[in-house]
Order: sequence, then C-alpha cells, then structure tokens
Amino acid sequence: MPGHLRVVTHPGDVHAGAVAWALADRGIATRWMCLSDFPARATHSFELRETADAAAGSLPDADCDFVWIRRIGRSPGVPEGLDVRDAEACRRESERFFWGLLHVLAPQAWWVNPLTSFMTSRHNKLHQLRLAQACGMIVPETLASNDPAQIRTFVRAHRGRVIAKPFFPHLWNTRDGRSYEYLSSLVTERDLEDPRVLQASPLIYQHYVDKAFEVRVAVFGQAVIAARLDTRGDPDLAVDWRHAAKHPTVTPFQLPEQVREGCLRVMAMLGLVHGSFDFIVRPDGGFVFLEVNESGQCLWMEEDCPDLPVLSALVGLFLARRPDFSNADLAQFPYRFGAFRGSPAYEAFLQGAAQDHLPVSMEGVVFQE
Repeated sequence: MPGHLRVVTHPGDVHAGAVAWALADRGIATRWMCLSDFPARATHSFELRETADAAAGSLPDADCDFVWIRRIGRSPGVPEGLDVRDAEACRRESERFFWGLLHVLAPQAWWVNPLTSFMTSRHNKLHQLRLAQACGMIVPETLASNDPAQIRTFVRAHRGRVIAKPFFPHLWNTRDGRSYEYLSSLVTERDLEDPRVLQASPLIYQHYVDKAFEVRVAVFGQAVIAARLDTRGDPDLAVDWRHAAKHPTVTPFQLPEQVREGCLRVMAMLGLVHGSFDFIVRPDGGFVFLEVNESGQCLWMEEDCPDLPVLSALVGLFLARRPDFSNADLAQFPYRFGAFRGSPAYEAFLQGAAQDHLPVSMEGVVFQE
C-alpha cells in the first residue's frame, strides 16, 4: 500500500516511532510535524489561488493518506538571538499559523483523530463527565471551582475524602535538575486555609472513590483492549497510579460488555476513533468513569504486559482506515512493541529525535499533554 502518514507530535514520541516502523514495513513513509521545530528548524506553506479549481495540490499534504494528531506540542521553537519582544510576537504568529495549517491539512486523508473531535475532547474533562453520565456511566461526585466557600463546603460535605486534580498536567523543573509533576492528590484542611490560593486557580475536586483496582481501556475504532492495574496497597500509587519510579501491576482484563458499550458510545458522541479511558473499580465491582484521553499513552500497557496487542491495534486502525475496525481484525497486523524496541529502527529513531529536531525547552513551568 503506497502513501505516507503525517504525524503531528513532539520529537522523540515513541508511539509515533513505533507506528512509523510498522508502517514502513508496508511501504508507507512517515513525515513528522512538530510545533517545537517551527519556525526555527521547519518551514510550512499554504497557498490558495483565485478559484477553487485552480488550487489543486496547493493545500498542505493534499496527497497524504493518513494524518495522526498525536501531540500538538508545547510551544513554537523560535530562532535564537531575537529580542524578547520579537520572539514573543514570532511565537504567537507561528502558533496561530500552525493551528491554521492543521485545519486545512490533507482533507482527503484518514484522520486519527478528526481535528474537530480532537479539539472538542482535548482536556475538556467537564464535558467528558457529562457525556459519560449521559451514556449511563457512574462518575465521581465532582466540583470544578475557584470559589473558596464552595470548595470548603464540598470538601467538608464529603468529610475530607476529596481529591484535587488539574485540568491540564503541569511539570515544574527546578534549577537543580529535579522535576515535580502535579498529579491527583488528597485535599487536607491545610489546603483550605488560604482563600487566595483556592481562588487563584480552578481545580477539579472529586469525592475519593474506594478502589479494588483500576482499569485502563484503549479503544481503536471498535477494537477494545483493557488492562487491570493493581497497586498492591502501595500508598504512593493509592490516589494516582502515575508515578515516576513505580508502576502498577498490569494484566489483561475482560471488560464487561456494558462498560465496553458505554466506552464506544462516549467515543461516538465525541467523534473519536481512538482514545484511552480510565476507570476505578470499586470493591463492590462498580465501574467509575474518570476520563478519556483522545491522545492517551497506550503502548506502556503492552510494554508492561506483552500479552496486550496494543501496537497491532494502533497500526491496524491506520491500515484498515475503518471506524468499525474490531478485535477480530488484529491478527492481520502482527506488530509488537517489543520487536520495535529491540530493532535497529529504535536506535535510529532515537538518533533522529536528537539530530533532526530542536530540543524542547524545559525551562520554568512546562505544560505537558
């Protein structure tokens, strides 16, 4: 199958590297598009002529077969040596142009995910919670607010069993080389003392849900792969299993049909063909929806549990080019993440990330997708 994939992501994205490796096996080339390379390293153009019939081929990537909106990126990479005021103007103009390009890119291609759907879902946790509830899922009792009085009332009504989490992940990098990421955390009375702090930034506050274990569900069209995440009572993973030095135990999980159908309904309502869901499973067996990420990390599931054919599903979703791609189709695409990690292509991918792209700035506060 000839053609090429345009992947919009950041340098060194191993998900994109693994898919590019598998697609190359089918004769499909991958072109990278990184906001952090633009405008200092990369150039892009958009041309439109007077009449529509004269504009054939003028749209960016008009001949592209696949577009993957994987990661938009953090910030444009402007040339060095600019006055700080000029640099800010260049950064702002570059970001606007980059987003404009995405809206006119490859109109005939198979998109994962469609841009409008990606933007509707992207970090829109409140919209997701309402949709999930409308689809029959249980959601935690939730308050999103920067009103100190409402926050205190909500926390005390739940007897302090409340977690707080950001709308957007944050990573702080200190001058001594350490990093701190803001994850979900339990709210204490001390956190409620200063109303200025509570009002300075809205957060999502949710009733803490007792858990037997958690489940991560990756959806590819109609193909659904679920993993059980066990934290074994580790206090560092009890509130949020994402931890820099520790991992939950990952095993395959048979998702109840009702939950599977609920996931597919949420995907359809959001217009997504690919996404990753997070659930808490209570001691009584009830599933509680937390969120769906339209570009969520999923290959770690296969890395921690090779029995989960995640890369096969991801590659198959592109090659099949069908929203009804299902688990029955997975055998046609026998690509394994471990094979990519053990191949010369992986080393070439790492070298290319370092040599072909600008390094992403990690100064100060970094917003990670």
